[in-house]
Amino acid sequence: DDGYVGIWDLDEQRFVRRLKGDSRLIACAVSPKGDSLIAGGINYDANPMVCDLSSGVENASVDQTQKIAPNKRSSVRSIEFSPDGKLMAMGDAFNRIFLVRAGTWELLWERLSHIDAVRDIAFSPDGTRIVSVSNGGRVILWDTETGQEIMRLKGHRGIVTAVDFSPDGKTIATGGKDGKVFLWKTE
Repeated sequence: DDGYVGIWDLDEQRFVRRLKGDSRLIACAVSPKGDSLIAGGINYDANPMVCDLSSGVENASVDQTQKIAPNKRSSVRSIEFSPDGKLMAMGDAFNRIFLVRAGTWELLWERLSHIDAVRDIAFSPDGTRIVSVSNGGRVILWDTETGQEIMRLKGHRGIVTAVDFSPDGKTIATGGKDGKVFLWKTE
């Protein structure tokens, strides 16, 4: 709740540094190479924070992050790097999904298909698909390149809080506040 991100060295089991964000942070992701962190929160006037993990220095300007939220209304709720680290997918409190190029923040596509805040988002292991879940109970599978909806998965009643792909990409697991976990075949 204090807007800080703690960085820990797990090998040495020690605290390394504390990074200050602009918001109450509720979502973060580390790049596949482990060199960058992106974090976002619920302050509607804040931008996602991107930091170099070795130095703790922010490495994205406000101008760059505003490319995805020019009106400063993003309230990032979920963030994920693609497996190759070249893309970032984000979901926000305003029912939107964004796909941006990591490093440049070039907006590749934006979709408004959820009926409530996007709670979690995940890339398939090969990076060709994205799945998102929301407070409105929707589970949506997307084509990463085109941003086209591939399918909607129905079963949860109410808020869906978590989603991930299996290592082979053939199954999606979702969990919700309805107390249920679903396994969905993607093919």
